[in-house]
Amino acid sequence: MEAHPNTFPLRSFLRHALADAHRCHREEEEKQKPIYSSFLRLLRPALHPL
Repeated sequence: MEAHPNTFPLRSFLRHALADAHRCHREEEEKQKPIYSSFLRLLRPALHPL
């Protein structure tokens, strides 16, 4: 079941948001943000099938 990107941009949005979050996570890793790290760890497997 494929949705047209113009009518259902959520999948694309989530993919870009996850990429941004992952990039930010890499940049913030040295600053030790455990709450954000845990949040990302929970998000990644949940959004992976998208």
